[in-house]
Amino acid sequence: MKPSKTLTMVLVLVVMLAGAVVTTAGVFPGHHRRGTRGFRLPGLKTFIELNLSDSQKSQVLNILEKYQRERQDTLDSLLEARKHLSTVTHAEEFNEDDVRKAYRKISSMEEELFVLRAKMMAELRAALNPEQIELLRERRAQRIQKMRDRLETSLQNRRK
Repeated sequence: MKPSKTLTMVLVLVVMLAGAVVTTAGVFPGHHRRGTRGFRLPGLKTFIELNLSDSQKSQVLNILEKYQRERQDTLDSLLEARKHLSTVTHAEEFNEDDVRKAYRKISSMEEELFVLRAKMMAELRAALNPEQIELLRERRAQRIQKMRDRLETSLQNRRK
């Protein structure tokens, strides 16, 4: 197999594995196992559409690997912190201070995940050329519009 095909396959597998890990964990910043938003990369389809060069594929793979362990550790800690919040919230004797501390801990972890994602995306954008960055922006605008359309449809259905 050619090195470029091997690198492409490794990149595809890493992106799929990262998505599977996050989905399996069921932990998304700001969403308590209900939503699917959070620490995500642009979709695999978008990465394929970028037509990355071999050097870009290598850079992207290195960036993804760089952040993978820290993201997973933070997600694991976040899951435990959410369990703790649930425990203190439903304790027989309500303790406001304990609830506030538990919530602050979760907020801090969600902030860390947000910053990690922002750093990773900045590094990924630096590896792309202007046309590829524009394609990412277009895909993001399309995703946002789809979400708005779904929300609008949902609100209209509730009013009926």
